[in-house]
Amino acid sequence: MKQAHYEIGAKSKMSVPYATYASERGRSLGAEDAEDRGLLPLTRAIRPLAQTLKITQKEARKRLVNAGPAEWHHTGNRARRTNYYDWHALLPEEVRLQLEKEEEEKRAREEEEGRKYMEERARRQAEIDEKRARQRAEIDEIKATWRKTEGADAYRRYEAALQLCDVVKAEHKMLREKYSVATQRYRRVYRRRSRGTISREEFLAEQNLYQQIETAWKGRDTDPRWEEARSAIQAFLVAEQNAVDAFRKEE
Repeated sequence: MKQAHYEIGAKSKMSVPYATYASERGRSLGAEDAEDRGLLPLTRAIRPLAQTLKITQKEARKRLVNAGPAEWHHTGNRARRTNYYDWHALLPEEVRLQLEKEEEEKRAREEEEGRKYMEERARRQAEIDEKRARQRAEIDEIKATWRKTEGADAYRRYEAALQLCDVVKAEHKMLREKYSVATQRYRRVYRRRSRGTISREEFLAEQNLYQQIETAWKGRDTDPRWEEARSAIQAFLVAEQNAVDAFRKEE
C-alpha cells in the first residue's frame, strides 16, 4: 500500500497509509462514502442495532463482532485503520425492508421540503426584486422631473462640472505622458553629463525643463478646478436627494 508521511509533531514523523481526507471531521473519502451507505464503526453501530432488535447493547456488540467488519477505512488525525460494520445485514428481512422504506420516505420528505423551501425563497426574492425595481423607477422619475423644474440650474452646473472633470482628466493624461518622456530624456542627459559628452549649459537647460514638468505633474492634485468641480457635483447630489426625500415624504 502506498505510504505517505504526516507531520505529527515539531520533531517527529510517522509513516501511515495514504488517505485522502474529505472534511474536518477526520474521516477519509472512503469512510465518508461508507457512512453514506449505512456502515458504521463498531461503537456507533451497537446502539442502532440494539434499539432496532430490542436487545441489550452487549448482545448487539457480540453479534457485530461475530459477523465481522464489512470493510475498513482511515479515520482520525493519525489516519488509523477503523473497521466499519454493516449492522443492517444482521436485521431480519422484514425489518430491513421496513427500515429501507422509512429511509426512502424520509428522504422523499426532505427533498420535498427542500424543494418547497427553494420555491418560497425564490418567490420572496422575486417580490423583493420587484419592489426594488418599482422604487428605483419611482426615484428615477422624481429625479427626472426635478431636473427639469426646480433643479434645472443645479443640473446645468452639475453637467458643467462633469465636463470640467473630463477636461482636467485629459490634461492630466497628457501631462503624465509628457512627464514620462521628460524623465527618460533627463536620464539620458544625466548619463551624458557623467561621461562629459554634454556641456554644462545644455545640461542645466535640460534640468530646468525637467524640473518644471515635474513640478507641474506633482502639483496636479492641488488643481483648484478639481475642488470646484467636486463641490458642484456634491451640492447637486445633495439637493437632488433632498428633493426625492421631500417628494416621498409628502406622499
